Amino acid sequence: MHLDADHICQNLYLSAQMVDAGVCGIGLYFDDHINQILDIDGMEKFVIYI
Repeated sequence: MHLDADHICQNLYLSAQMVDAGVCGIGLYFDDHINQILDIDGMEKFVIYI
């Protein structure tokens, strides 16, 4: 799952470069805060990459 998230982010970076846009992947964040913002429980659904 983490490897897939990394591949998706890599494709985002490549796509952004093609349209001259900026991208910044974030791998460190406060889980509970993000779960609250997205209204998810953190167990069944959770964020692994921003």
